[in-house]
Amino acid sequence: MSNFISKVAIVGAGRNAGSHFARALLKTGKHAVTAISRSSSSTNCSSSTIPPGVTTIHVNYADPTSFVSLLLAADTYDAGLQRDVGAYKQKAEFRKFIEEVGGVSNVTVHTGFWREVTLFDDGTAQISTSTPPQVGRAVAALLSLPVTHPDPAIPTLDQFRNNPLYVSSFTVSQTDMLDSLCRVTCTSTSSWTIHYESTTARYASGVDAIQRGDWSGMVKMMCARNFFPDGAGTYERTRGTANAVLGLEREDLDEATRMVLERGRRM
Repeated sequence: MSNFISKVAIVGAGRNAGSHFARALLKTGKHAVTAISRSSSSTNCSSSTIPPGVTTIHVNYADPTSFVSLLLAADTYDAGLQRDVGAYKQKAEFRKFIEEVGGVSNVTVHTGFWREVTLFDDGTAQISTSTPPQVGRAVAALLSLPVTHPDPAIPTLDQFRNNPLYVSSFTVSQTDMLDSLCRVTCTSTSSWTIHYESTTARYASGVDAIQRGDWSGMVKMMCARNFFPDGAGTYERTRGTANAVLGLEREDLDEATRMVLERGRRM
C-alpha cells in the first residue's frame, strides 16, 4: 500500500472551488483526479467546465450503490462547495460519523471568506482569508504529503487526521480591500459612496431573518461575526496556519483583486 495519496474523487470539480482543487492536483503530476457528477443534473458540470485531464463519472445520488465502489477506489474524497453555509451542525455530525465508522478519516480545511461585504463599523477590523487558487494549492499540497513518516519533523497527513487545518492568503481589513480596489481600478475613495454598518446591528438583523424563516440571514450573521472587533476572524494570528508546512506563499492583494474583477467581467 502506497504511503501517498494518488487517487482523488471530487464532487463539484466543475464549480468555483472544486475546479481550483482539480487544477492544482493535476499540476502536481502525482494524482489521478475523478469528478463525481450527478447523472440527473441539467448542468451536469459538463466537460467544458471540468478541467482537462479529469475523469468524469456520473452517479445517481439516490442510489448509494452507484458511487460507493467509486469512493472505495479513491484514496480521498473532496466535497468542494456542496454544503450550505447554514449546515454547521450537520457538518459536525458528518465528521463525527466519519471518525466513528472506521476505515476513513477527514481533514477540514479552513480558508476564510472569498467575498467582500458592506463595510462594518469603521472598516478596519481584519480577517484572514484565502483566494480560490490558494485553496487549490493548499489541497494539492496537503494530499501530496506522505501519510506517515518515521521522522516527526517531516509533515504528514497523519498529523492533520481528524483535525482542522488553517491556510490563508493574507489578513486584511475591508479598508485594505477597498484601497486595493482603488489602486487596481485607478480610482480613489473620494469617488466612492461609502456606507458603514454596525457589526452588532447586522448580526442582529441576521438573527431576526432566521427567526422569520429566512435562512439568508445566516450569511449576514457569519460575515458580521467574522468582523467583530474581538479579532474572531483573524485565525492566522489566533490559531496559526499550515502555510509554511504546505509551501504556500503570501499572495499579493492587488493581484487577487484583479483576478476577482476579471472573473466578474466574464460572468
